[in-house]
Amino acid sequence: MKTFFTICFLLLTNSLLAADVAEISKGYFSINQQGMMLLGSWALLNILLSAAVVMLYKQPNTHFFLMNIYWNIVNLSIAAYAYWSATNPKMLNHAFEILQESAQMQAILLLNTGLDIAYIIGGFWLIERAKNTIKKPERLKGFGQSVIMQGAFLFVFDLIMYIVHRNHILAYNDWFLQL
Repeated sequence: MKTFFTICFLLLTNSLLAADVAEISKGYFSINQQGMMLLGSWALLNILLSAAVVMLYKQPNTHFFLMNIYWNIVNLSIAAYAYWSATNPKMLNHAFEILQESAQMQAILLLNTGLDIAYIIGGFWLIERAKNTIKKPERLKGFGQSVIMQGAFLFVFDLIMYIVHRNHILAYNDWFLQL
């Protein structure tokens, strides 16, 4: 008899929680969609402006702009796939799934901020290396400047995405604690 009441209670509780779970899940995927729209817009703008500079000015020292194009083709690909994934999400039906998905995303974003710092350091290394080479120093310098700029943007982007995801889950902290 106790098992019967437990099952009834769990079924009733689960149906009441389903609306909250759907709302939290929708918010999670909305954050990802908006973030990927921003990243994709940044990438597309970089590709178009950099390509225009390379084609219009035809200067030999366009390495900064060429690296912007290369870098942002990757960014645009990542943003497009991640946006598509966020618009076709797997349904998160349980509070535990939402917490797990959010924790994984936050961990990825923090890891990315570390990589972004490494990109910036790598860009400064390329610029420094350009000072001590006779073989295409302008290319190393241009690539380094681009990597610093792209790394700085990604650092700010990943950090903001981490904070937004973290705040989204924390906003429901009391709800999760009642489970």
